Amino acid sequence: MSETWLRLREGGVEVRPDGIAARAQIPADSPFFSGHFPDNPVVPGIALLALVKLALAAAAEVTPAAGGREVVGFKRVKFRRIQTCGGEFAVRVELREGAQEEALRFSVSIGGELLCDGLMLAPIGGGLT
Repeated sequence: MSETWLRLREGGVEVRPDGIAARAQIPADSPFFSGHFPDNPVVPGIALLALVKLALAAAAEVTPAAGGREVVGFKRVKFRRIQTCGGEFAVRVELREGAQEEALRFSVSIGGELLCDGLMLAPIGGGLT
């Protein structure tokens, strides 16, 4: 079994004026699938949220707007459909230079179909004010 739970694609994080766009994969042999479900593996919701968190962390290396933020939670998350393993995930996080918002809108899709969206709580400095 792979030790890699999930990964961003090489060069797969792009910082745009309106936010972060990332491409990611969850390998078919990821531990996420070991019990979810053996005969019909589906991507757990927590894996999709982990992709969002990973995209923000990777963007922090590229842009000051993402730096200094620590993900402390999620809210108003809606899982729109079930996804079996495989494919390339598109992760979007709305983030503007100089933005002070603690709640950042995000979405995860595959093949143009929305899988989940919501708000990521990621205040600058890591604590909610």
